[in-house]
Amino acid sequence: MTSLNCFRLLLTCDDDEVSRACPDRTVTTYCDSTGTAKCEYLLLPYKVNVNAVEVSVPVGDSSQAGAVVGLTTLVVSCGTIYLLGSVLFRKAEPKME
Repeated sequence: MTSLNCFRLLLTCDDDEVSRACPDRTVTTYCDSTGTAKCEYLLLPYKVNVNAVEVSVPVGDSSQAGAVVGLTTLVVSCGTIYLLGSVLFRKAEPKME
């Protein structure tokens, strides 16, 4: 099972009025995914029914890995050969005038 914790709900504005009005709920964190600059956000409280979401990720039986790889390779190869054959060897339809 993989557990996902509850997310934080953050609010920001162009000016700093929000963070000055509620300094006790101000959070400093990264502005974007690059992680080069930090910004101030207002942490908005919200209620959830559960503390964390648990997700089951099926991984299969590792003893059957060879059969799965072999069957997948066979199916993909046959599909590729079929598509190439239908594209390269298709017959041109006569034009009706």
